[in-house]
Amino acid sequence: MDATEKTIDGRIAERTSDLTSGRGGSVLQSLVSAIQAEAQAAAEKAYLDVIQRNTKGVTLEKAEPAKQMLLFSPLYHTDRNRTFTTADTLNRYVLSKTRPNLFGSKQKLEKQFPAKNGTSIIRAAILSGGEKIMFPGALEQLIELILRKMTVEQRAELGLWREKRDPGMHHVSITFSLSELRRRLEENGTGRPLAEIREALDVLSGCLWIVDAPLTPQYVGEMRNPILRIEKVIRAKRGDEKGEKNVYEAFWHPLIAESILSADYFLLDAGITRLKEPLGRWILNRMNARYRQASKSDSYSRRGYTLSLETILAESGIEPEKRVRGTIERVRKALKELQEHNYLNIVGDHCEEKPTYETTSGRPKIVAMTWVLFPSREFAQTVIDGNTEARLRPAAER
Repeated sequence: MDATEKTIDGRIAERTSDLTSGRGGSVLQSLVSAIQAEAQAAAEKAYLDVIQRNTKGVTLEKAEPAKQMLLFSPLYHTDRNRTFTTADTLNRYVLSKTRPNLFGSKQKLEKQFPAKNGTSIIRAAILSGGEKIMFPGALEQLIELILRKMTVEQRAELGLWREKRDPGMHHVSITFSLSELRRRLEENGTGRPLAEIREALDVLSGCLWIVDAPLTPQYVGEMRNPILRIEKVIRAKRGDEKGEKNVYEAFWHPLIAESILSADYFLLDAGITRLKEPLGRWILNRMNARYRQASKSDSYSRRGYTLSLETILAESGIEPEKRVRGTIERVRKALKELQEHNYLNIVGDHCEEKPTYETTSGRPKIVAMTWVLFPSREFAQTVIDGNTEARLRPAAER
């Protein structure tokens, strides 16, 4: 056995120990272990096969999608999240400051966001027999990020099979408990009552995300699915009135599933889920997807990622304040949090503002703003590592 095989065997043994001891974060083992066991054994065997072939220089361009998935399995990078380069540039969240019930309002039940060469539309979820109508918002955005990481980290259930009505697409499912999801939120300092978490899951499953754009290297067209389709809820027979022990089986929107399977992602620090500002999470994901030339010297050379107020208002899902200055202050608050979490430069300026003024009889009026964001050295290193990892990663099946 060579050094590479020993290293892989050691990591598999450590991961298996984590799963059996509970350190891997899995919950309600008695309910989900049967689902995990078969997939785990097959996954580890296939992972070894892929790595051994790859170290011999064998191309994996035609590798099966399941094996592609294993190349970023929970056996490594468990401390990272991921930015999906296609899915995360298509907004699907309305980032209002509250969670309004649209029932009885005159507001349209669809929001359309511009996208490159297409559109992204989100249709509100109808809950409680029609008495509640809600768009997915900041809490749903946060839960999606956490569950996406859990999908890779825990590999609760790969669920990879070809969809009959479209032979090119695949399913990716996840099995998780309500208590585990609440624990993850609390660990990030973003804890919520169980009732709010359950409602957010209902919104994710009840909304309709319509994407009409270039979807992946393989697909162009329209997809109409919930962000996270909940297929099954397993409940305790007694002693759990709050539903804390509920276990969910859910399936990702096909674009998210295909982003996972086609490796359409870049690594990102897992701290994104600790950000309090939903706009900050959107900016960080976008910068990670679009600014792949980040350098550790950007702050010194005054180079960075350019983002305009017009783009933020059109694509982020935030609602504009009554005054332009109010919206600008909201963006500044999000950028300041990104600096505090060391995503933007912490020594010196973290950004450069380029306002556009309108001449008035009194004080000049700001009518537009553009920011140049200076990434921190740590964020730039994450981009560099992600670029390296992406080059080494086998190409997706064409």
